[in-house]
Amino acid sequence: MATLHTPREPKVQAIFLRAHLRLISVGLTPPRGMTKGDILRKAGNITGTAYKRGEYAKAVADLTEIIGPVEAAVGVPVAVKLELNIKSSSDAFTQDPGAEVARILRAVANTIASGVEGNFRLSDINGNYAGWAFLEVFPEAQE
Repeated sequence: MATLHTPREPKVQAIFLRAHLRLISVGLTPPRGMTKGDILRKAGNITGTAYKRGEYAKAVADLTEIIGPVEAAVGVPVAVKLELNIKSSSDAFTQDPGAEVARILRAVANTIASGVEGNFRLSDINGNYAGWAFLEVFPEAQE
């Protein structure tokens, strides 16, 4: 298994942005701190195209063209391994545990979108330790 050690490389970022855009196109909201326009602008920075509001399918198609050579270079599609461990024993989880988990997951998505790879700490709304996440980008193993 080969690991990509350059998460800030545009082709790697294109993988994450394409996933974000696919989720947005089916009605999910972008991660906290980002708007749909922000994600389209980041995609445009990579593809060189200025996307208008709602042009998610076009951005996904353009990013796929950029990702294609990465997939071809390794011979298989690029995959992502994400492990999460959320500790839910703090006060932040007492009133609405689902909302706090959702907030942490949005923070994880923001962290990934910023280019972080490897281990990183998770915090609850109060800034307390709430677990860890581990991200690895790699080509899928051939069967």
